[in-house]
Amino acid sequence: MAGMSHAVVIIEAAPKSGTLITARLAMEYNREVFAVPGSIFSSVSIGTNTLIRDGASPVLSADDIIEELHLKKNEEEDTKEGDSSEQSVLSFEDSISRDAFLEQFEDASTAQRTLSQLELEGKITVRGNNIYKK
Repeated sequence: MAGMSHAVVIIEAAPKSGTLITARLAMEYNREVFAVPGSIFSSVSIGTNTLIRDGASPVLSADDIIEELHLKKNEEEDTKEGDSSEQSVLSFEDSISRDAFLEQFEDASTAQRTLSQLELEGKITVRGNNIYKK
C-alpha cells in the first residue's frame, strides 16, 4: 500500500505493529506520512504519537491532508461538478444504496468522489451495507 499511495494516514498503531511497518515503508518510498494524535494513556496511540515526534504530519481533520497535499481544486470547478452531483444524492427521500447512486453517473470515480465529499461535509452518513443516509 505504501508504494502505491501518494501518502498514508495512520490512525492507530501499537508500538510493534504492521501499521508502523507500512509507515516506515512509506517514508522509505518518500511518501507523505500523516498521523492522528492520540491519548498518551492509550497503547494504540503510542505508534501515532511516536510518528509525529519523528516527523510525520499531525492530522486533526481531512482538511489538513487536503491542504498539505494541495488537493483543493478550482472552486468554480467544484461548484459546477458538485451542484449536479450533490443534487443526485440529496434528492432521494431518506437513503440510497451505493450501487443505486453509482447508476446515476457515467463514471464511477465522479460518483465516488461526490459520495466521499458529501460524507466529509456531514451531509450524508454511511450505514451498514453501503447505505447512505441524509
